[in-house]
Amino acid sequence: GRIKPFLIAAAWTAGVVGLPALEFGTGLYESLMLASYRFVYLVPNTLISDVLDADGDRAAGYETVATNLTIAQLRLAVATCMILAVLLMTAAVSLGVIKPIIILDSLGMLFYLMFARDAISNEKRKFLLDCALLWPLVLFLL
Repeated sequence: GRIKPFLIAAAWTAGVVGLPALEFGTGLYESLMLASYRFVYLVPNTLISDVLDADGDRAAGYETVATNLTIAQLRLAVATCMILAVLLMTAAVSLGVIKPIIILDSLGMLFYLMFARDAISNEKRKFLLDCALLWPLVLFLL
């Protein structure tokens, strides 16, 4: 239903931040800052994915976030998450909790801006969503 995109983002956050933090003994404050950032990084992706399935959800009679979300509201949600991500990273770096290199990770959110236009096909949108999720791997390989 309506909380599905947020639950998916939370599950991914737990997997990519929570489990490694437990494994490596990362501090609580650093883990919470990074988890908060990763959550707001992933929410636009899950919302956009939900919007891509909205027509099928409507046809099946499902009421989801996507079936009630306009493109303008989606843009606002993506922009809000991007601003929150930048604020969280700026705070974490300025407090010395996270290394400055993590700011480059937030550039991956720029892929979400591709969804501000309606002219992009669903296949291209899915590819760009995958690019946004692969961005941290690109940084890791550098």
